[in-house]
Amino acid sequence: MLDPQTRVVLLEALQPPEGYALDEGIGTTYSLDLVTLLSTPLAFTQYEWEDAKGAMTSNPVLLLEALRRHVDRLTVFCQVGRIAVPVRPNPLFGYLEECVVETAAPDPTDVFHPKIWLLRFLNPETRAVWYRFLCLTRNLTDDPSWDLSAMLEGPLMDRKVAYASNHPLADFIAALPDLAHRGATVGVKARAERMAAEARKVDFKSHLPQPFEDYAFHPMGIKGLRTQPFAARNGRTLVVSPFVTADVLEDLVAGTKGSVLVSREEELDRLPAAALKGWERVYVLASDVEGEQEPQADGDAPMTERPRGLHAKLYLREEGWNCSLLVGSANATGAALRRNVEFLLQLTAKKSKAGIDAVLTPEDGQASLVSLLQQYEPPEAPVDDRVERLLDDLVNAARAAMAAAGWTYVATQGPGTAWELRLERVPGANLAIPEGVEVRVWPVTLRAESSVQRVPRDAPQIRFVDVGAGELTTFLGCEVSAEREGRKQLTRFALVLPLVGGPAGRREAILRQVLDDPQKVLRFLQFLLGEGVDDPMGGDGSPVEGTGVIGRGQQEEFVVLEALLRALAHDPNRLDEVHRLLQDLGDGDEGRRRIPHGLLEVWPAIWAARQGIRA
Repeated sequence: MLDPQTRVVLLEALQPPEGYALDEGIGTTYSLDLVTLLSTPLAFTQYEWEDAKGAMTSNPVLLLEALRRHVDRLTVFCQVGRIAVPVRPNPLFGYLEECVVETAAPDPTDVFHPKIWLLRFLNPETRAVWYRFLCLTRNLTDDPSWDLSAMLEGPLMDRKVAYASNHPLADFIAALPDLAHRGATVGVKARAERMAAEARKVDFKSHLPQPFEDYAFHPMGIKGLRTQPFAARNGRTLVVSPFVTADVLEDLVAGTKGSVLVSREEELDRLPAAALKGWERVYVLASDVEGEQEPQADGDAPMTERPRGLHAKLYLREEGWNCSLLVGSANATGAALRRNVEFLLQLTAKKSKAGIDAVLTPEDGQASLVSLLQQYEPPEAPVDDRVERLLDDLVNAARAAMAAAGWTYVATQGPGTAWELRLERVPGANLAIPEGVEVRVWPVTLRAESSVQRVPRDAPQIRFVDVGAGELTTFLGCEVSAEREGRKQLTRFALVLPLVGGPAGRREAILRQVLDDPQKVLRFLQFLLGEGVDDPMGGDGSPVEGTGVIGRGQQEEFVVLEALLRALAHDPNRLDEVHRLLQDLGDGDEGRRRIPHGLLEVWPAIWAARQGIRA
């Protein structure tokens, strides 16, 4: 029960069940890291996504193929203005543009904060449908914080009557498009409606994780979706929350005895002493568990710190012989529990199996949550963080102003292959950037150091020139700097903007940018054909292990032909991917220069044979 030695990587939780493949999915997050999202489709592939050292692969071809196969099956809703700017530009970010939907809470003073996934898997042979629901406490980022996740899954049942317990989840999914900051596309709306309708008929209960006996979904912050996650009021309570406010802590502990609180030391230090009255024990992460923050920098880019420490949110309340565990996005704050858009999953079980003692008290030879903790020692007086909060308010005001300005990218082709990308805002729109705050912007596909420009409050447009077709983007990088009382705060984030005038085939331009010579295309072909290439981007004419390729010429042509014939005989579906690749590379001179010698001569016959098999 909540064993800290049980680690689950998000990509492992997203992997399809045996015999199934991803059909489509919806995710929600408060903050979003584009690099993390870039790697997410790897979870739905059949090849390994870890390198020899256990780290996430950065192989551009593996990422490219995972994106080509799966990214159009996903929609990710995130809080507007909370997309992290990548440290380095990457042309593959272009594949994410239609996947990301910036979202806002119904009241603009609140935030969109849920962290869930709803995934639909399909068995290609039996056509059976399997659903998986993930309720997380972490955002879609790469931070190494301590988090929690809960998973429910089950088959889609052929029944007329829905499961009443699933209505809150389905209603929440159906409501997501209405929260889109710039409106949702027809495709996004259709996906949400389709998955919401099916979610009502998924049998989660017969596949509940042990030792739980029942479940309930608790979406919060959307009008009409009213649930009571904290209906019980007098049972012993365990709360784990990185952010807390005094009013909520007092409310949660009222009428209870022996309750336990776990939070961040720096958060508890800000509270008045009376806020912790009534909590029998108060813990923070042990210093050797919390670890040091990891600074990151890239050249002249500003230093940033990856979040670390406690990020899990958990509410465990005992009532008689039973207990209810709530896990999800909501912190123990007034904003989270009364205003923000949040999501909690409730699981119920016998107290003897999942109660507070089962969580905090280790069995012989086992670790437990308490093994990560130490008693909290309050300071003599609450910490004064007035200036820090003022800087946060200034940065967030500038963030909101940039999001509300109605920016649009306008692309115009210049001489040759160069493009101009012009950033325009709605005429007359107020750019309410606070005084003393500076904002600079650049397209995220370009290096910030060479392309960044300051945003004048009165300028209607900003121009970026000499942009390649594969570098055109809908993502705008923003850098906000604020200074008060001798302290300075610098924050980077990205916005998703409409792109007007962009050329057709931008994804194909990205593909050609990654596969920019015949040797890379050859290796990618061998990867698509299942020829055992471990590193499709490696080498520059050196032998490829297991293929006999020694460079260009007749030997290369022979090996490609042999691989195509093997695929035709044993797995003709692989030839469909080759056909798609050749189409994306194009039939003009530029595309032909990238195609390995001899392939175009043999391909028409191979493809005709493949079509004959399909017929």
